[in-house]
Amino acid sequence: VLGDEMTTIYSKKELMKIIEEHESDKGSEVDADEKRIIKGALSYSDKTVKQVMTPRTVIYTLNISAVLDDKLLKQVQSKGFTRIPVYKDRTDNIVGVLYTKDLISIKPGVTIEKVYRKDKLLTVSPDINLDELLNNFVQARTHIACVKNEYGGMEGIVSLEDVIEEVFGVEIVDESDRVVDMQKMARDKSKKK
Repeated sequence: VLGDEMTTIYSKKELMKIIEEHESDKGSEVDADEKRIIKGALSYSDKTVKQVMTPRTVIYTLNISAVLDDKLLKQVQSKGFTRIPVYKDRTDNIVGVLYTKDLISIKPGVTIEKVYRKDKLLTVSPDINLDELLNNFVQARTHIACVKNEYGGMEGIVSLEDVIEEVFGVEIVDESDRVVDMQKMARDKSKKK
């Protein structure tokens, strides 16, 4: 008789407040972990690549012409990264990615140029939102992107892990990580200067 009932539309801010109220209420089934994840999922698209990327000052890169001798292989192993940006001539010129798993069967003496993957290079702007970055990762079927400014200079590296950390609201630390928070390391490094 009165027609369709008007639907209630909540803003992201209002939804986050509702989740907080549910988590703090003893009768609710929403726990602290669920609250953190839901809030992260609602807010990650408002963040930009620049806010989560690893700055260039702390990135470990390799020259395409470097020879994978025992010394370099040990250095790569000690860094603990699964993907390493590869540059040609200067660090602003990232040309691909070295997957450390590809080094398992490598005989010392091979250059990085023979091993790296140029097809796995994704380049993004520091100003794009994380939801757009996530879509780029899915389409390109890769987990790492070079962040370049409007002048073509490399500002940093961003990974799929960085996006996931924003959604889940925690730092993901795996068995090979040597540094938990690369952004904090970059801030500390710049303070010392």
